[in-house]
Formats: sequence, C-alpha cells, structure tokens
Amino acid sequence: MRIAEMVIGGGNGPKRRQDKAHWGGKDGRGGWAGDVKYAHLDVEKLFSTGWKNRYSSDESVRVAIRETLSQMA
Repeated sequence: MRIAEMVIGGGNGPKRRQDKAHWGGKDGRGGWAGDVKYAHLDVEKLFSTGWKNRYSSDESVRVAIRETLSQMA
C-alpha cells in the first residue's frame, strides 16, 4: 500500500486525500483468485556473494519514481 501511495504522490506520499490508494479484489485485500499474496524469499545466497543493497526499500521506490518521471518529461 505504501508503494502505491508513494507512486500516486510522485515519491512523497499522497498529495490530496482523494489520491489515497485502495486495495482491490473480492475481499478488499487485493489480488485475484489463485494469486500468491505472500512470498517468503531467502536472500542468504545473494548476500553470501558479498552483494549489499545500495538503497532501502523506500529509497528504491523514490529513485525509481524520480527516474521514471525524468524519462517522461
């Protein structure tokens, strides 16, 4: 939900109250029949190679939004 709100607000969260994102789906929790709503991934193998993330999750979304908007301008 937070990512959707960041995208709507251009990386800074919702700008107006009506811009809030809402989950869809039959049960109001998003997804569709047969959707995998939860996934648990093990990143130990990735970290064992010495890889380190450059950005936090929120920072990554902000960078992606900023880059996408700059390409659309």
